Amino acid sequence: MRNQYASRYASYGRNQNIVRHSSRTLGTITVSLTLVLIVVLLALIYVTQGAKATGYDYDISRVDSEIAELQAQKEDLAVEQARLTSVVASENSEVAASMENASVAGYAQE
Repeated sequence: MRNQYASRYASYGRNQNIVRHSSRTLGTITVSLTLVLIVVLLALIYVTQGAKATGYDYDISRVDSEIAELQAQKEDLAVEQARLTSVVASENSEVAASMENASVAGYAQE
């Protein structure tokens, strides 16, 4: 009986496996789903970066408007300072001291 089994397996050769292993590969659906997932993740990263940039743009715009408002205030204060300085300078000048005070002399009648 042994000779019968020995002749059956003799065709496989010496020191070779008699079991065939199939290679494990990913199917086309799995590869497609993986690619779609990668594209979706990249799109989400892109949108997130764009949202951050937009948020920074709003912050920069707000700061620019504050700067413009403060510059306008500074100009108004410079004008007010010049007006007050000119009033004080004209009151203390020698020309103003030699002038007479204005008073109503009378009204013109028709």
